Amino acid sequence: MSVSINLLPDDLRKRSIRIRVIRCWTPVLLTVTAGIAGITHYDWKQCSIVRAAADQLQPQVEAAEQSMLLLSDSEKRTEALKAEIREMNALQQAEDPLKLLNVVSGSATDIGDQLTVSRFDLFNLEENTETTDAAIPTTAQASAAEPSPKRFKTVMHVNGLAVSDISVARFMNSLRASGGFHSVALKSSQPSSGGGLLQREFVVECVREEQH
Repeated sequence: MSVSINLLPDDLRKRSIRIRVIRCWTPVLLTVTAGIAGITHYDWKQCSIVRAAADQLQPQVEAAEQSMLLLSDSEKRTEALKAEIREMNALQQAEDPLKLLNVVSGSATDIGDQLTVSRFDLFNLEENTETTDAAIPTTAQASAAEPSPKRFKTVMHVNGLAVSDISVARFMNSLRASGGFHSVALKSSQPSSGGGLLQREFVVECVREEQH
């Protein structure tokens, strides 16, 4: 039986053990370090690729954002235009009645304190200008003929009080002279039940015709 005796001092012996441990683990440490370095390099490379792709897409992203802003502004302008069109249509529909009321008001003002208007009644009528049976065209002619024009009639009844029938006649002459109506006719004139200066109650019918 052989016995080995280590005659080295404790310091040298511990140092020898540390050297053997270091020599044993050095390859492992080098391998792990290389692996970590490789992974880090791969991640950095991937990050560089992603960053480059993002830089290339940035102009497209900015262009898309600009397009969205332009689209939003266009939608706002479209809504504003629609609102303006609705207002214009409403004004256009009310244009003729307002003009007629202005004509009546101006004619009443011309008479002065001898006449006052108390009420307006406005009626809009639509009539077709149809031909008689004898004048009905043949099938071939009817297919080539244009649709029959439509005639629109606006009838306004003006109620008021006047000093006398002479004042009413002057009021009607002023309405005819204005050119706003095709015909002006007196519907009724009778003594006023209220008394006072304005002793006549009258109703004047004003007619305006248009063809489309």
